Amino acid sequence: MQKKGMKYIYVLGYGWSGSSAVIDMLKEINGIVVPNLEFRLIKERYGLMNLESMVTTQWDPIETDIAIKDFWWLCKKLNEEISKFYIHFGHCYSKTIGKHFLPITKEYIDKITKYKFASTWHFFYWRINAFKRMYYRIRVKFGLNDYAESMYYTSPMSSKEFEDITKDYIDRLFIPLMSEKDDYLVLDQGVPAHFPEYAFKYSNSAKVIIVDRDPRDVYVDLVKCKELIGAELAVKDDPSMFIEWYKSLHFRKSELVESNNDILFLNFEELIQNYEKCTNKIYEYLKISKDRHVNKRQLFIPEISKRNIGIWKQYNNQDAMDIIKKELGEYCYED
Repeated sequence: MQKKGMKYIYVLGYGWSGSSAVIDMLKEINGIVVPNLEFRLIKERYGLMNLESMVTTQWDPIETDIAIKDFWWLCKKLNEEISKFYIHFGHCYSKTIGKHFLPITKEYIDKITKYKFASTWHFFYWRINAFKRMYYRIRVKFGLNDYAESMYYTSPMSSKEFEDITKDYIDRLFIPLMSEKDDYLVLDQGVPAHFPEYAFKYSNSAKVIIVDRDPRDVYVDLVKCKELIGAELAVKDDPSMFIEWYKSLHFRKSELVESNNDILFLNFEELIQNYEKCTNKIYEYLKISKDRHVNKRQLFIPEISKRNIGIWKQYNNQDAMDIIKKELGEYCYED
């Protein structure tokens, strides 16, 4: 379909902070499309944030070529499905976004590229294996310097020029997922929670919901699941490392809460304990009628999610919980 004026809802968290509860709730509302994916294309290493800096403020004719190739490499990885024995281990964008993901991405790269040319450079040699490198160097010795790689060339771009092209690119990726009756599309973890302004940079119309959670419960879940810093915590059970990690992720939160009225900040615990109040906040923020919430409590069920509140109270190292409370008290939930 051809749909103009794409509107996005970016749902963000800090890692095990409960943002999936909001995702599930939004799935219950008519007219809101929630693709089955984390949209990593903006914030991932080699993603759009990195690409923007390399074609604007850090432009260099050779470095930009590498940035574009790295972006294309990332897109191919995100496009891959997960195969048997994990030979391929992507994010399945070929299914969750569609087969058009790579072709439209290629067109996007063409839009920011002026032309291509064949060239040699030492960095190319660093990226091939030792046997190939030796082979090409031997050929150079005999005057057969035929190892030339295609390079992307783009002249320096303004941030606005890059943003306009990128907004159109993201719209083209998701327009096929929308119907005439739909007015919002959700991008789960689309930008970093500490740099939410990128949602507004890369979308003509965006809403941002940031979800936070009691750090003590986050700590316990990370240790249990051995995810993120939890792999280390499960071995050392050291809250000091977690506290520094948590603070670094929240280094802009106070500033953002005080200065940005365009972002809705929610607490995971409040979303459950004060369900009606928080859902009304979401309706008001999105400017939608509560009558559209036709499948209420079908996917996000507060009575079940309540089990994830206060799990720190059963943790075997209460000294660690006391330290976290002392150092991160402003983020701790008291019922």
